[in-house]
Amino acid sequence: LMICVLHVLGKGGVLSATPLLSFRHEIAMFFEVLCYGAVNIYGIISGYVGFDSKFRISNLIYLWLRVIFYTVLITLLFSIFGNNLVGWKDYIRAFIPISSHPYWYFTCYSICFFFFPFINSGLETLDRKKSTLILLILTLFFSIIPTITGKVNLFSLSGGYSIIWLLYLYFVGAYIKVYDPLKEYKKYSLLSFFVMIIISYIIRLLSSLFFYKGDQFLLYYISPFILFSSISIFYTFKTLKLKNNFFIKTIMFLSPLSFSVYLIHTNPWVWDNIINDKFLFIVNYSICFYIISIVIFPIIIYIICSILDIFRNWLFNKLNIKYKLNMFEDKIL
Repeated sequence: LMICVLHVLGKGGVLSATPLLSFRHEIAMFFEVLCYGAVNIYGIISGYVGFDSKFRISNLIYLWLRVIFYTVLITLLFSIFGNNLVGWKDYIRAFIPISSHPYWYFTCYSICFFFFPFINSGLETLDRKKSTLILLILTLFFSIIPTITGKVNLFSLSGGYSIIWLLYLYFVGAYIKVYDPLKEYKKYSLLSFFVMIIISYIIRLLSSLFFYKGDQFLLYYISPFILFSSISIFYTFKTLKLKNNFFIKTIMFLSPLSFSVYLIHTNPWVWDNIINDKFLFIVNYSICFYIISIVIFPIIIYIICSILDIFRNWLFNKLNIKYKLNMFEDKIL
């Protein structure tokens, strides 16, 4: 949902359609800052869950097949209904989503995937003191120094759009799984999240007012405030105890579909033809409608993509793809 909010505000055109430092722009920017840690949270979850998981190449192949399913299907649909938008090169790109790079996160994740077992082994081998020292050194060089110097591409970090940053986030998640360093402060995790968000927003606002006219200051995945806000909200949900069966069943139903929400709405054809500047209109309505729209439209995107993925999920389960991939790995690989 946070990722959908970012895309409605960014690619959807809301931020670019409002004058810098105007009231509507600042409302949108607050939502932007609020949701900016979404990718970090994904990376931390990967490490937290991945530390105890058995390394299976079939898991990556299964994700790859999900990506292929949508790149090919959506390309086919646009070739039928898109008024000759699609060429033969687009079909080739649809079958090689990693090298053609339509999804930066999945491309980076596919490479990181093969390093995860080594990170796990390192944490199992080293004691807590050494593991903590490594984490502090990595945080210093990958988050604090690039942010202070303003050089977000330092060490090829690309502001967080990189393999290096995803490996770091995996290490953070795995470290939390092993040592649970903030367990004594977990009751303050939600408060910590909002404190980090407010600090990020205020510093960004002040920089726009007094130093330069721009929104990007501190708005990077590698920013310490965004990083720690991501860890805080992760802790909030990590420690959440659900007893209501309806909520539990809802989460169990939606969880297998959530990755496809990302795959569908950021597919290049959908991204450029359906999402691009399609939410500009909300800036012309009342402030109440404007704020509600920033919340509602991401939810609508999430729900529509989830509904679409029910068929894919049913088909994959019907074909028993997961089981067959595991059998293939066990017998051949």
